[in-house]
Amino acid sequence: MRCSIIFLSLIILGCKKENTPNFHYDYYPISEGHFVTYSVREIIIDDVLFQDDTLNYFIKTVIGDTITDNEGRIARRFERYFRDSV
Repeated sequence: MRCSIIFLSLIILGCKKENTPNFHYDYYPISEGHFVTYSVREIIIDDVLFQDDTLNYFIKTVIGDTITDNEGRIARRFERYFRDSV
C-alpha cells in the first residue's frame, strides 16, 4: 500500500508539461525574395611556400521559392551570387 502511494505520487509529480525552447527562427527571415549581401575577406596562408593571399569579394544570398525534398519535406531554395570587390 505504501509503495503504491509513493509510486502514484511520483507519477503525478513527474508528469509536467514540458516547456519547448524558443530557437528564434524568426531572426533570419525566410520569405521569398529576401536577400543579404556579405562583404568577405578571405586570407589564404601557405606555410610550405611562405606565401599568403588575400581575396576580397561579395556574396549575395537570395531566398528563392519553396521546394520539396526526396522525403516530402518543404524547404527553401537559396541562390548564391559572387562578385569581386572593386
